[in-house]
Amino acid sequence: MMYQKIMLFILSGFVFTAPAMADEKVILGGDSTAQQYIPVAFSLNVGSLGYGVAMMWDTQQNIGITLGYKNNQLLYDKNISTSLGSFKRQSKQSKSTFVQAEWHPFLEQSSLFVKSSYLAFGMAYLQQDYVLKSATNHLNGDMTSHEISPYLGIGVRPMLGLHWGWLAEVGVNYMSQPSFSFSGTEQRPKLAQKDLWLPSAQVGVVYHF
Repeated sequence: MMYQKIMLFILSGFVFTAPAMADEKVILGGDSTAQQYIPVAFSLNVGSLGYGVAMMWDTQQNIGITLGYKNNQLLYDKNISTSLGSFKRQSKQSKSTFVQAEWHPFLEQSSLFVKSSYLAFGMAYLQQDYVLKSATNHLNGDMTSHEISPYLGIGVRPMLGLHWGWLAEVGVNYMSQPSFSFSGTEQRPKLAQKDLWLPSAQVGVVYHF
């Protein structure tokens, strides 16, 4: 009984907040599914910024909102450039919470791959801590970046059946100058401009209600 009340509450909220399309019915009879009037999906993702979960809500026919969380950086060690030289960056802790809007501009196309593609615009709260090691000047230190970062990406999210699908997305975050702390020197280096851009890629499995 409680489950039915919760479902009724969700359905009522959607009816009042999301306009029905003029050429389709909200409920199509005995063969209708919740996907037709509860445009919500969840995904499990893994990628260059770690693993995480996301909730997607298609607020309009071609506009959606995604809320997500990622944890545990999986990137291999990367060399970065600073004003004190080059360092190998090793992740100590990495997590992010993000929200993004997705625009699906090709819904009228016949190709499943093309019609399920989208552009993503959003923001992420990045919490990243790195250990820096230098092989040239024997300096070791830490790099910390806790900030809200703008995001731009492109992806594809096709359905494989009534409820299941998959997604793939690539994008980039822009960071401001992080904080540095080095042993043996009081200098405060700056990260090279090219390393302020944080590229990312992810794939995932999607379940539509």
